Amino acid sequence: MDTSGIKQDLIQELKALDKQKPFLATSDFEQVNWANLKTESQQNLGKLKSASKVNEIMLYALLTITGVMALLRVFDFGYQPDLNKGALLIFLAATNAVVALRQKIKIAKLEKQFLLINILAKVDANSNA
Repeated sequence: MDTSGIKQDLIQELKALDKQKPFLATSDFEQVNWANLKTESQQNLGKLKSASKVNEIMLYALLTITGVMALLRVFDFGYQPDLNKGALLIFLAATNAVVALRQKIKIAKLEKQFLLINILAKVDANSNA
C-alpha cells in the first residue's frame, strides 16, 4: 500500500493547524523524529490545559463576586458596593472569558496536532517496516 500520498496530506493538515509557527518544508519531514515532536506537543498541551484551568477558575470567581455585588446593590442590605469596582470586575471577567475561550480553541488545535503526529509516526513505522 502506497502511504506517501496519505503522509503528504497529513503533513499538510499538520502545517495548517500551526499558523503561528509554521512547520518546516515537506522535505524536512522525511527524517523527522516523531517521538520528540510528539513529546513537545504533549508538553505544550499540558501547559496550556493548566493555564486554561486557572483562567476558568478566575472567571468563575470574578463572576461570583460580581453577582454578589449586584445582589447587594439590588436588595440594599445597607452596604452599597462601588459601581466602578463592579464595572472593573465585569471587565476582568469578560477579559478572562475571552482568554479562556481562546485557550480552549488552541487546546483543540494542539489535540488535533498531537493525533496527527501519532498517525504520521505510525504511517512512517509501517512504511519503513
